[in-house]
Amino acid sequence: MENEQSELIMTKREALEITKRMWSWLARHPDKEKRAWPGLKKLPEMSCDCACCEYADTHVKPGEIPCHKCPLYGRWGSCNESTCTDDDSPFGMWCRCPELAPYEVVIAEKAKHARAVARLCNKELKRLK
Repeated sequence: MENEQSELIMTKREALEITKRMWSWLARHPDKEKRAWPGLKKLPEMSCDCACCEYADTHVKPGEIPCHKCPLYGRWGSCNESTCTDDDSPFGMWCRCPELAPYEVVIAEKAKHARAVARLCNKELKRLK
């Protein structure tokens, strides 16, 4: 997977494992952004710097909505059709953390929401077994 020129085709399990690793790292480094994750440098460029988005983009058929192919689709928020961009998703809340103040609150909240994304990946990985 270290060839940055090739397209990344992965299984659902691989997408969830990569996503789990990234968000576990972000939970331990809440002052960092997704692009800072060291594992990202070892992978080809991914849609939205996200393995689940990349999985969705490479498995979508013409006329389908890519988000509906995400391994975490419907697991993010309060409804079965929720996506990561929904305001009540852990990713949505992680993105909005910089709106908070003071800085310590931002860091604590980002760590909390990153852990939530990693837990979602764990839950889905167990469902795949």
